[in-house]
Amino acid sequence: MDLAAIEASLNTAIGKSRTVEDFVSPSIVERLSVTLESSASPPRAGDRLPFGWHTVFCLQAPARRALGADGLPASFDQIPPVPMQRRMFGGARLTYHRPLIVGEPIRCESSVATVKVRSSPSSHMAIVTLRHGYTGASGLSLTEEQDIIHLEPLGGGGEKSTSAQDTMPAPTWVRHVTPDPIMLFRFSALTFNSHRIHYDAPYSADVEKLPNLMVQGKLIALQLLETVRSAAPSAQPRSFEYRSGRPLFADAAFALSACLDETRLSAKLWASDAGGRTVQSASMSFAEPVPR
Repeated sequence: MDLAAIEASLNTAIGKSRTVEDFVSPSIVERLSVTLESSASPPRAGDRLPFGWHTVFCLQAPARRALGADGLPASFDQIPPVPMQRRMFGGARLTYHRPLIVGEPIRCESSVATVKVRSSPSSHMAIVTLRHGYTGASGLSLTEEQDIIHLEPLGGGGEKSTSAQDTMPAPTWVRHVTPDPIMLFRFSALTFNSHRIHYDAPYSADVEKLPNLMVQGKLIALQLLETVRSAAPSAQPRSFEYRSGRPLFADAAFALSACLDETRLSAKLWASDAGGRTVQSASMSFAEPVPR
């Protein structure tokens, strides 16, 4: 595999931008609220869109002919095709500027920010960072950087699995969610994500050799944010950063935890499976101390 050629191809995309216009539809917001099994009433027209819920707007919409056998498009967003076997969502960093309002227009400008190509004994890897700016009627609302990982597994040197629990601080808040196939299907539909490992059980088992449908990383992140929102609805978020770790599969309950620091201006968040192993870690900051 010519890694130098892959890196050169990806570098040609840096700086190129794409703009998508959309509308913060109250009906879509309600469907996301129901999918997340939110304890709060769905936001209505004129209300603030909850932090992170922009992810169901300004979506890429590839034609059916552009999809591979796995349901993914050969080219994602502004990223040129990468000749590696797997593509996954590694994590994201969000910075909040001002709220988006339900019922108002939204515009997203996207571009390739950085490219990293590396190799290890277990795989070749290309990490492309996309930068998105979401603008509402009142101006720039939030910026988001997403890490898209392309992976070509090699013969050996893979990571060793472990069943040990991860050590975490005592949480301030905890929620438990069981992501069943219906939740995963609904979220895939809302985000126009046709990757079959999230909704096609026979494909996941027979082709990808997975034990069950895989839970979307963005869905886990939104459930972490929902944990904070349900416990502290008046909290004013400033930033949120998360990174996926171990895979999480459908039909097994998992815990969503958040631990505020002493200043109540920041929090550590994590999602853990039934064995206590962390599947996603995150951090969050607030504009003002979170009320008690």
